[in-house]
Amino acid sequence: MDRCLKAESTPSDWVGHWHRLWREQGDSTARAHLCAFLQAAAYWSVLRFVSSTWGRHSLAECFQIVMAEVDKVLEGFEPEHGDLDRYARVVFSNALNRHLRQQRVMEICTDWALLRRLSQKLVAQALRGHGESAGTIERYLAALRCYTLLYVPKQASGSRHLEKPSPKILEAIVRLYNEQVSPDLALNTPDSASRIESWLIRCARIVRSYLYPAHTSLNVPLVGSETGEWLDLFVADEGESLLDQLDAAESQQVRQSLQSQLQQALVAALDQLKPEARQMLAIYYCGNSTQQQMASQFNIGQYTVSRRLQHARRALLLSLCQWSARHCNEPLGPEALDQMGEAIEEWLVAYYRQL
Repeated sequence: MDRCLKAESTPSDWVGHWHRLWREQGDSTARAHLCAFLQAAAYWSVLRFVSSTWGRHSLAECFQIVMAEVDKVLEGFEPEHGDLDRYARVVFSNALNRHLRQQRVMEICTDWALLRRLSQKLVAQALRGHGESAGTIERYLAALRCYTLLYVPKQASGSRHLEKPSPKILEAIVRLYNEQVSPDLALNTPDSASRIESWLIRCARIVRSYLYPAHTSLNVPLVGSETGEWLDLFVADEGESLLDQLDAAESQQVRQSLQSQLQQALVAALDQLKPEARQMLAIYYCGNSTQQQMASQFNIGQYTVSRRLQHARRALLLSLCQWSARHCNEPLGPEALDQMGEAIEEWLVAYYRQL
C-alpha cells in the first residue's frame, strides 16, 4: 500500500496490491476493486465479439457472460508473469467463443443428439436448478447412462441429427436400466420404454432451458392493465447501494489503519522525550496531580512545571505534524494545529489512564 501511495505508482501497482490482498486474505473490498478494473477489459472483449457476430448477441447479455468469469480470471492470474488486462481479455474471449459454440450445438442438434454430448455433471446441475427431487435426478441420470452406452450413431458425421431410437433399442435401454438401479427405481410396467423415452426428452429440454433460458422484458405490459408493466411490481430498494457500502467499508478500514499508525507515532514520540519530561506527563495525567503539587514534589516553581509540560506537548505536536505531512497532502493551517493540540491533550489523558 505504501508503494502504491507514492506519486510514481501505476495502475499495475494497484492491481498487484489488490490482487495480493484478495489472494492472501480473501478481502471482499479488494475483489470489488479488481472487478471494477476488469470491466474495461470485459467491455472491449464483448464489443469486439458482438461486432464479429453481426449483432446476433446483445452487448448486455455478453457482458454478463464474461463478468461471470471474473473469479476464474483472478484465480489464474499471476502478477509476475503478465498484465491483468491482457490476461482477462484472453479469458473473456475464450468464454464468449465457448458460449457461441455451445449455442450453435444447441441450435443444430436434435434432442437425441444433444443427450450424447452432455456430461452427467451438467445434467445434474440443470435438473437441480429446475427443482427436481433427488430420486428423479437419480432416475434420469441412470437412464442417460444407459442411453449413451446403447444408442451409438452409425455415422459420426450425422450425429447432430440423430433420430429417435428404435423400439428395440428402447427396450434394451430399459433392461440395462433395471440392472443398474435399485429395485425401488426399476421399471416393470408395459409402458417402460415410453417412460424412458419421455425422461430422456424432458432431460434434454431442461438442459436447453438451463443453458439458454428464455428472456422476458420487464417492460411487458401487465395483463388487465392499460399502463402498468412488470417493472412496476418491483419495489425500489431505499437502502444503501452496493457501491456506497463498499465505499463505507473501505473508508472505515482506512480510518482504522490511520488511527493505528497515529497511535504508534505518538507512542514513539513519547518514548523519545527525556525521562524527566515523561515522568512529569505521567504524574500530571495519570496521578491527577496539580501543577502546584508537582512543583512542591520536585522542589521547583509552578511556572517551571507549566513550561516543561508545555514543552513536552509541543514536542508531541511537532511529531504529529511531521507524521501528518508524510501521510496527508493538504497543508496544516492554524485551525488544524489548534485541533491537533486539543487531540494530543485528549490522547494523553486516555493513554495514561489505561496504564
